[in-house]
Amino acid sequence: MNPATLIHAALARRSARWESLCRRCGLCCYEKERQGRTVITNFRRPCRYLDVSSRRCTVYDHRFDVCPECRRMTILHALLVKWLPPQCGYVQRFRPRRGTAGTGTAGTGTAGTGTAGQGIADRRPA
Repeated sequence: MNPATLIHAALARRSARWESLCRRCGLCCYEKERQGRTVITNFRRPCRYLDVSSRRCTVYDHRFDVCPECRRMTILHALLVKWLPPQCGYVQRFRPRRGTAGTGTAGTGTAGTGTAGQGIADRRPA
C-alpha cells in the first residue's frame, strides 16, 4: 500500500473518532449573537439547515460548503468557547468537570450542567 493511501486511511479514522464525540443534539446549530464582549446562543433562531424537530442538520455531510456560519468544531472550541452547552459531547470530553480543576480529569458525566455563565440565552428547544 502506498504512503498516501495509508495517510488518508489514518486521517479518516481520526476524523470518525472526532465526529463520534458529537451527540447530534443540535444545540450548537442556533445563531450566535454578540452582546458586548459575550457571545450568546439565540435559541429562537435556528440555522436554516437545522430540522428543529429531529435536531439534525439537513446538510450535515456538506455543511461547511453550504453554510458559511457553520464552523468546524476544534478542541479549542471544546475547551474555551462559552456558548457550547455543558451537555455537548466535545465539552464533556475535554473540559474539566466542576470541582476537578487542576486535576487533569476530563469531564465525561453531566456534572455542572447548569447554564449560568455559559453564554446561553433564552430557553432550550423542546
